[in-house]
Amino acid sequence: MSDAKTLALPFAGFYESIHDDDLDTAISIAASGISENDGRDEDEVNYLIRDNVDWKSALPAYAQSYAETLRALIKQETGADLNFVFQELDRPQFYNYRTDEIIVSVDQATIDKLRVEVDYGKLKAAIEARHSSCSGFHSFYSNQIGDWLEKPVADWDQVELTTLFMAWINTRMDVSYDEIDDIVISYDPEMSSTVIDRYTNWSNVERDESEG
Repeated sequence: MSDAKTLALPFAGFYESIHDDDLDTAISIAASGISENDGRDEDEVNYLIRDNVDWKSALPAYAQSYAETLRALIKQETGADLNFVFQELDRPQFYNYRTDEIIVSVDQATIDKLRVEVDYGKLKAAIEARHSSCSGFHSFYSNQIGDWLEKPVADWDQVELTTLFMAWINTRMDVSYDEIDDIVISYDPEMSSTVIDRYTNWSNVERDESEG
């Protein structure tokens, strides 16, 4: 994508979220199976699995899978094959002010499609919801849609394009950004278990039979 720009997908992050819970569930299921098979304490196995997951690789892999699943879901639900490609999992050093973000690249043709198809009222509502200053929050963007539309969409930055995508999702799928996480997980319920299976050092988890 030579003309690609970026936006952040709807994603609740990994801190005390549905994704954190889903990964925990995948680990618990694996621990239960191992415990039933070899008689070890299930909690002990659970902690052992967790300690042997390569989280630095697992979480970006989960994020990439999430992005690919969301793209497939959008195509199934709306017929729109949006050309966005996973770029990175942007993780904050601390979770005080924001959570993890999945950043994707998106070409100008897709941006133009979002702009043409978005409902004016839903874009206006998204701008006001995301960019209105309030106590404890100062917005660096106008919350007036007229100010936004004075600038060509080709010049919109990542924050502005994320707001546009939020409004487009609400327009075409009739769901809010906050609902997308649940919908993606329901669409691919094996996402967490696949990641845990791939990025766990199982040789450190499995019992060494020579030890009795």
